[in-house]
Amino acid sequence: MSSEAPSGERLPELVCHPPGPRSRALAEELRRLEAPRVNTWGDGSEPPLVWRRAVGSNVEDVDGNRYIDLTAGFGVAAVGHRHPRVVEAVHRQSDELLHGLADVAAHPARIELARRLVEVAPLPDAQVYFAVSGSDAVEIAIETAWLATSRP
Repeated sequence: MSSEAPSGERLPELVCHPPGPRSRALAEELRRLEAPRVNTWGDGSEPPLVWRRAVGSNVEDVDGNRYIDLTAGFGVAAVGHRHPRVVEAVHRQSDELLHGLADVAAHPARIELARRLVEVAPLPDAQVYFAVSGSDAVEIAIETAWLATSRP
C-alpha cells in the first residue's frame, strides 16, 4: 500500500487484469507444492490471487492490484487488517509470552478475559470455553445444550 493512505481506506485500483502474471506463477507453484483440496485453488478453474500485504480494508496482490477486502475473514471483518491497536497489543504480548498452550498452563490475560466475559454473561454462574475453531465452538454449544436440557 502506498504511503498516501496508510489507513487502508483507498479505492480499488487495477494495474493489470487479475490474477496477474506474478499471482499466476506463484499460484502454479503453490499448486505443485500444496496438497490438493486444501489449497486456495478451489475447483482449479482459475488461479487464486496471491496477496502481498494488507492494511485496513485494502488488500494488495503481488502484481500491485489493490482491492477492498470483502472476504470477512477471521478478525479482519471487525477491525481491518493490521489495525494499529491490534498490532500494538500483539507486540506488547509477544514481549511477555508469544505462545502458551492453554491446556498446559494459564496466563493472567486469559484469566482476565474469562473474568470479563463471565461478568457480562446474561446468566448466573457463567463459565467460558475458549474454542480454537468454529467446529470446536459448535460442539461445545451442542454439549452445553445437552447438559442443560438432558435431551440428546
